[in-house]
Amino acid sequence: DPEFNPDKVVQKSVAAAGLCAWVINLHRYHQVFLIVGPKQQAVQDAQQELFEARERLQYLKSKINNLEDKLADIQAEFEHAVAEKQKCQKEADKTSFTIDLAHRLVNGLANENIRWRESVQR
Repeated sequence: DPEFNPDKVVQKSVAAAGLCAWVINLHRYHQVFLIVGPKQQAVQDAQQELFEARERLQYLKSKINNLEDKLADIQAEFEHAVAEKQKCQKEADKTSFTIDLAHRLVNGLANENIRWRESVQR
């Protein structure tokens, strides 16, 4: 209403002019709030979503750290097992070589045994 203006109402009543200005400002606030209200709600929703995402991220980082610790333990155990296997393989190779030498010695002594018998019989 063009007549509902504090400048025009002040001519009739100063108190009514103040009330008129208050009503106009309240109406403007309402119009602005209709625009800002949903945006404020969107900000709150986004902040809540961000909070939940950060909590999830923290949980996942913690889980990753635990898995990395377990992986380090398993890798250390694996490296120990590989070292033990290599040690056993070297020992088996050494033992096999010793057995081969022993067989060669026994075969060599068997030939000597025959020669000694022949020597004794003469």
